[in-house]
Amino acid sequence: MKAFALWANSIYGMVSYWATGQRTQPGRSIMLIKAITRSKCPMFDKFDSNVLDRAALDFDGIARATLPLRPAYLAADDTVRSMINMAVSDMLGVPEYDHMTLTRLWCSEPSVRKPPRKKRRKD
Repeated sequence: MKAFALWANSIYGMVSYWATGQRTQPGRSIMLIKAITRSKCPMFDKFDSNVLDRAALDFDGIARATLPLRPAYLAADDTVRSMINMAVSDMLGVPEYDHMTLTRLWCSEPSVRKPPRKKRRKD
């Protein structure tokens, strides 16, 4: 469960959710309960126990830090999210460069970026 929690909060989990979910509003993705079955996720039950043990240690270390996660659209500038991405990259065997590039690209995607706030008109 700790491996999944890390993955779901990593760039890989966020991109999977974003790609599967409906985007009816800029900066938001909605997934209906039935659509969860179409969402892609690693098969953690097939992972080596040493990899899962390392993921659990990483999860515990990050969770103990008690630092808040920034909103997803700010993931490229989030220290905690970067720690999660590094842990998941290690778990998946993905080079660190890949998650950094993917995070920057995803955060610059127009449907991910938070739209500017509309100014209220003074009447």
